[in-house]
Amino acid sequence: MSLPAATVRALVTGEHGDPFAVLGPHAESDGGLVVRALLPDARGVQVVPREGGEPVPLQRVHPGGFWEGRVPAPTGTAP
Repeated sequence: MSLPAATVRALVTGEHGDPFAVLGPHAESDGGLVVRALLPDARGVQVVPREGGEPVPLQRVHPGGFWEGRVPAPTGTAP
């Protein structure tokens, strides 16, 4: 699930050439979703499922504010 350290560092420093290629929701091969966000001042981040249910907390992967987590894919829709 985690990105290479160099990719995370490029995102956090603003040097990544295509940040939305890795930020936001992205489908995984097993049908789940990984959600990545860059929120430098956040103390916590949660994804609220579109179809209801409990919010899913993301984990801080880098102290510069890079967050990541696996969430269930919405049924019948693409990310």
